[in-house]
Amino acid sequence: MELLFDKAHNHELSRRMAEAGAVAVTGRERAWLKLMLEHPAAEGFLGAAARAKLAELLAEEPPLPLGHLDEKARSRERRLYSPLLPELAAIIAGRSGMRLAYSAKGGGELRHAEGYPYRLDYAMSTKQWYLLWHRSQGRPLMRTRLTHAHGVEERPLPPGEADRLDAAIARLTARSQEEVELELLPRYNRELSRILYALSCFRQEVRFDAAEGVYRIALRYPRDERGFLLQKLRFLGKRVRVADGAASAALQEQMRASAVKALARYGIRLEAVAEAKAEVEAGEAEAGADAEA
Repeated sequence: MELLFDKAHNHELSRRMAEAGAVAVTGRERAWLKLMLEHPAAEGFLGAAARAKLAELLAEEPPLPLGHLDEKARSRERRLYSPLLPELAAIIAGRSGMRLAYSAKGGGELRHAEGYPYRLDYAMSTKQWYLLWHRSQGRPLMRTRLTHAHGVEERPLPPGEADRLDAAIARLTARSQEEVELELLPRYNRELSRILYALSCFRQEVRFDAAEGVYRIALRYPRDERGFLLQKLRFLGKRVRVADGAASAALQEQMRASAVKALARYGIRLEAVAEAKAEVEAGEAEAGADAEA
C-alpha cells in the first residue's frame, strides 16, 4: 500500500511540474553542467548571455569530483556545433532574410548569396548541422552544411515575403520527401518502444491493427537519407519488414540486394534459403494438422 501511495505522489508531482514547465535536475547533473560551462566551446554554443546566466545559477554548486577518472585514450574531437548556430537561429525566429558566405562541396571558392533561412537540421547520418534556405537567384532550395558556411548578415524582407517563401519552401521540400510503412512482427510487439527509439530520427506515425495484432509504423524522411534508413532496418533485423506498396518497392529491392550480397559471402544462395524456409513451414503445418487430429 505504501508503494502505491508513493507512485501516486510521484505521478502527481510529475504532472504538476510538466504543467508548470519545470524540470527536475539532480545535484550530479548540475555539477556536470557547471563543468561543461568551463569548456572553451560553451560560449560559442550557448551564447554569452545564456552561458553567463547558467554560471550565475550554478555558482553555489560544488565542483564535480573527477579524481577517480583516468583518461587513457580518446578519438579526435568533432565539433557538433557551429558558431553561426545562435545567429542563424535568431534570424530564422525573426523571419528575416540573410546574406550568406559559404564554400561549395570539396572546399571550393567562397561564394556570397542572398536568401531566406528556413530551418536548421541536425542529420544523424552525417552528424552535421545543415541550413535549409531559399536562394534568391539560381537554384531555389539549398541545404548547406554549417561547416561550409563562413559568415551571415541579416537582411530585412518586404512585408508578406516571409509567408510567400515559407509556402514555396514547403512545396519544394515535399517533393524531396519519401514515405515508407514498416510492419512490426507480432512476436516483437513488446519491443515497440525500443524500435521506435531506434527510428526516432525520422518522423513517425504509429497505427495498430487490432484485427491482425500488427503495429504499422509510417516513416517520412528526406530522399538523401535512404541509406541511413537502410542501416537502421538492417540493425533491427527480423523485427520489422518493409510493407508492400509502390513507395516501398525501391527500399525492398535494396534490402533484398544487400541480403543476397551478405549470403553470397558465405556461399549461400537465396534459392537455398527459400527452399529451407518452405520445408520448415511445411513441417510446422504437418505438425499442426497432426495435433488437431
